[in-house]
Amino acid sequence: MNPKLKRIELIKNQLNSGETKINYKSNKNPLNKWRKKATVDKELIANLYFPYHRDLIELANKIIMNNPEFQHFYKQDMSIDKIREQTVKQMKVTIKELEKTISFKELRNDPTKFYTFLEAFTGFDQGIGIKFGVHSVLYYNCLKNLSTITHHSYIDRCLTFEDIGCFGLTEFGHGSNVRDIRTTATYDDAHKEFVINSPSYDAYKWWIGGAGKTANMSCIFAQLYVKGICHGVHCFLVPIRNKQTLLAYPGVILGDCGPKVGNENIDNGFIGFNNYRVPREALLNKYSQVSEDGIFTSTITNPDVRFATSLGALEEGRITIASGSQVSKKLIFSFY
Repeated sequence: MNPKLKRIELIKNQLNSGETKINYKSNKNPLNKWRKKATVDKELIANLYFPYHRDLIELANKIIMNNPEFQHFYKQDMSIDKIREQTVKQMKVTIKELEKTISFKELRNDPTKFYTFLEAFTGFDQGIGIKFGVHSVLYYNCLKNLSTITHHSYIDRCLTFEDIGCFGLTEFGHGSNVRDIRTTATYDDAHKEFVINSPSYDAYKWWIGGAGKTANMSCIFAQLYVKGICHGVHCFLVPIRNKQTLLAYPGVILGDCGPKVGNENIDNGFIGFNNYRVPREALLNKYSQVSEDGIFTSTITNPDVRFATSLGALEEGRITIASGSQVSKKLIFSFY
């Protein structure tokens, strides 16, 4: 065998061997003797990186260390489906253990508590952090920022995980040009419904986290048409999948985007629509309303301001992504 290939084969075998794993709870942990020699002030460093809610960091670490669902640091031998199945198990045990101390609703409504807790899991595996984030940041923020009392039951269902939601903005053909997305929502005043359509394949929602296999709800951004007039991009609360069967509803086309270089935990998928009807109440109508007889009104008269306001749910997600660069080194101190 070629010496270079032989060397690579040896490295691969070493990475896949059980001997590379460390039992953090064992007295024989080879790191213990070096920890005892350390002169670093652990509390000083920990307080620097974790100024808030150290108890939640400890709770997160306890969940990770004490539950067998999290004993999967290496995934070379796991299929994509197994990886995703494992992530769902990790989410379930996390919520179950968390609820013994604090409700997820209380956690989510306090930003410092929520992101402190989420950071610990993101440091363990970005996949589970993203899985929580898509549902609890992007989907949740659409409901919180754009809904009215009509939709408040969906906020409760989001926070209790009765629904699993995804964020349906990006389309295959529009790149970052959100203003020109092609999905349409046309109001049918005869039936008091919106008819959602993907006019072409490049109008399919694409790369949507959770859409491939798991989400049953989505906040779908579409061009709003009323009486032949386009009123720009608006957000709609749309059921896409039956919760019991996990099958797409008639008129909804769902699929998986396929393997990725990383974060296989996340079932990124695509969503298409073929004359899919949703009730008039599906419009998240905090700033824009469509009456039963098809009259469009908005409390924001400037269409540019209205467009920017409708995308407010993205801001927290962008901050979350930026903060992720600090997560891995923070986690080092939380295990000591």
